[in-house]
Amino acid sequence: MKKEDFELGVLRPEDADEATLLFVENVDKSYISHGEMQIGRAISESEWAENLYDQVRAEIIEIVSQDTVALPCCRNKEGKLVGWAICSLNLEYRYAELEDLVVKCDSRKNGIGKLLIESCEKFVKDNYINQIFLESGILNYSAHSFFSKFEYKKCSHVFRKILD
Repeated sequence: MKKEDFELGVLRPEDADEATLLFVENVDKSYISHGEMQIGRAISESEWAENLYDQVRAEIIEIVSQDTVALPCCRNKEGKLVGWAICSLNLEYRYAELEDLVVKCDSRKNGIGKLLIESCEKFVKDNYINQIFLESGILNYSAHSFFSKFEYKKCSHVFRKILD
């Protein structure tokens, strides 16, 4: 497949089910970072919450109409969703956060992730913000490598302690 085989668009409310299914079918436990645990998507570093589908779907529906959020997506020639991202702006503190980026497993390494990253970065620049943060699961080595190719640098470690 080539870049021309995909069309860049924007997630709409009616895409919530397809986008959610793409997420739950194409991320494994290595995707889990502290953010997934903080908002209840995951119950530990290695276990998704039972209600993951419902939670991701609700998040998409909630943010799809917000003007401080970019929701780029890619579709194949058949119109099927093969990737999407969520990038939100914090206008008060002047930064953006790449909250999610997921590409269908059998569509990876075809430039879809690059299209999504570039779309998010354009959205951020168009809003006069010059930094994007993201988090990635500690064992998500393929994502670490992917983001490094786009000059994203590790800037912290996150620690957690469960209290009795």
